Amino acid sequence: MVEITNEDWELYEDRFGSLINFIAHRITGDPSNCCIEDNVQDLNMAALASIEGYYAKNKCYDKPFSEIVDTRLFASYTKTCLWNRKNNKGVKASRHKETFVPVEEYYE
Repeated sequence: MVEITNEDWELYEDRFGSLINFIAHRITGDPSNCCIEDNVQDLNMAALASIEGYYAKNKCYDKPFSEIVDTRLFASYTKTCLWNRKNNKGVKASRHKETFVPVEEYYE
């Protein structure tokens, strides 16, 4: 298990925070499931999972996060994880939106 300190998370947010916000605004679907704040939190969880996954995949537990966050390989890995999370959430939200019947139509 990788421990991420506040300083490590600040480094991550400095590097990828704008990408997280960009992606969060592009998740569409049912508004009750896809508000921006929820999307950002889901992407933050995916970011933490990407950090853990990167360490596990590359077996680099001896390196501090401050060295890894600026590498090109880590950037590619974490961007892929974030976009995959967006796509998975967007597909599920779109399916829910398609089955949603507005109240006005239900009572007609």
